[in-house]
Amino acid sequence: MKDFDALIPVGSSKKIRGYFRFNPSEQRDEQNLIISTGSDVIIWKYGLTESPSNASAANSELSVRCEVSFASLHQIDSPSISACWNREDTNLLATGSVNGKISLWDLTKTEEVSGTSGKPKADLMALIALQKREIYDLTFRPRSKSDLFIAGRDGTIKFMDIRKPDQFHLCFKQSDNTPVVKAAFNEHNNNQLAFSTSESNFVSVLDLRWSSQPYAYFQTEARVNAFHWSPKGSAFASHIATGSVDGVVSIWDSSSPLATGVSMYPAMNCKVGKGIWDILWFPTDPNFVGIATEYGFQILQI
Repeated sequence: MKDFDALIPVGSSKKIRGYFRFNPSEQRDEQNLIISTGSDVIIWKYGLTESPSNASAANSELSVRCEVSFASLHQIDSPSISACWNREDTNLLATGSVNGKISLWDLTKTEEVSGTSGKPKADLMALIALQKREIYDLTFRPRSKSDLFIAGRDGTIKFMDIRKPDQFHLCFKQSDNTPVVKAAFNEHNNNQLAFSTSESNFVSVLDLRWSSQPYAYFQTEARVNAFHWSPKGSAFASHIATGSVDGVVSIWDSSSPLATGVSMYPAMNCKVGKGIWDILWFPTDPNFVGIATEYGFQILQI
């Protein structure tokens, strides 16, 4: 195991509680957009600015770009707890709620609503009642505009074509019904789907071509709260970054011949010092990783 001592805070900002994701767009003016979930789903504009007192230091700034959901406007009766951009059409957004409903949003259409914060509101395209329990995570398959995978409290990972919202297929089910809380595709191989379950200290990887059971596990010392695959075109191809409750960030190489069965030895490891809620790799620069902690949003440099 290699400790990456060069992993240092570049900047931090106001709190983003819960789930957050960068826009995967290849358009530069859209790449610094972040989505966060809660009672409302908000799209933030993110940017780095130089510190007035230290030209070499960087501060991060967040400003609200758009409020995606507004409960009183769309009669959405439950908070959103998960969200994902569509990689092929980044104006298409999916969110999942506490009551098992999926909302599809068109970000090209916004409207102003009197009596609200004055920020633009996105247009709701469809509301799909998939299940009765929480949708903890959802992800579009890379290179597909319509294939959506859903992880939930019922211990399953389901697949649906959003063009046929009345149909879904079961991809995986926990034998003990332990909730599946995170799921994400390898950007370099859209047959590899990683997931984590509640209260577990490992990330599992499925190969959708071969089996409905995981072929690889990446095990940490404490409970895994978050993980994220390296971005497309990254020098860290097929690597996974994990963040755990003990504040440790680890990077694992899933392409290694040793990455079958249970792996307990990450390629890189670093103690951040704070419990991690969420983690992601910057889509524009794989040398940077963003983390959300109890104390706010931090950018780390590898």
